[in-house]
Amino acid sequence: MTDWTQQLLAMSRTLVHTLDRRQVPRSLFEGTIFLEHYIAWGIQTYFYVQETQPNLLKSCRRMKRRGRRHAVIADLLLTKAEEETKHDEWMLSDLRTLGCSRTEVERTQPCGAVRAYIATNRFHAEEGSPYAILGTAFILEFLSEQRASKAALNLIARSKIPGIAHAVSFVSQHGQLDGGHVDDALRLLRVITCPREQGAILSMAKFTASLIPSFFPKLPRKA
Repeated sequence: MTDWTQQLLAMSRTLVHTLDRRQVPRSLFEGTIFLEHYIAWGIQTYFYVQETQPNLLKSCRRMKRRGRRHAVIADLLLTKAEEETKHDEWMLSDLRTLGCSRTEVERTQPCGAVRAYIATNRFHAEEGSPYAILGTAFILEFLSEQRASKAALNLIARSKIPGIAHAVSFVSQHGQLDGGHVDDALRLLRVITCPREQGAILSMAKFTASLIPSFFPKLPRKA
């Protein structure tokens, strides 16, 4: 039988490859990103990250109501929710260090991709499949494991942004916390044998991977 989680890995690798080929994400990973791009990316990151813990908890509660068969995954969601504590505050702290206040952040509107991400994840947490958020989580953890620590180290070593060494807590902490999460997630996800539940996870993973490149600011088109 084909291991269905190989599809998750393929989507995740494709996303990393896509981001590596785009100038702004690549500059973040390489530590050469401009200040305005780092702030713009950080603001959009704050908007979607602050939704993560509530959605994980909602999905967990719904999963538990479904009975014992779902208990292992419900516990996984609860663990992930606990791990997400204050991640949005890390991002705000980094932005504040670079001169962007909370008021400025909250005056900004989420971009279209982030609005779609928030709405779809919230829908599944509240009404759709409580399994769907596992697709989102896998994509984000894979990306973090592959690029977050590298980005933090490169920003400190190469960036010309004043004070950047004190404004990398979000990427640095994510790189440290998400190490090994992908392998752990794969082991638990392989326990899921229901095609409908697998489909919800794969569908959400594909959707999330399609949006993430647009979380980064776009460069102006050349004339």
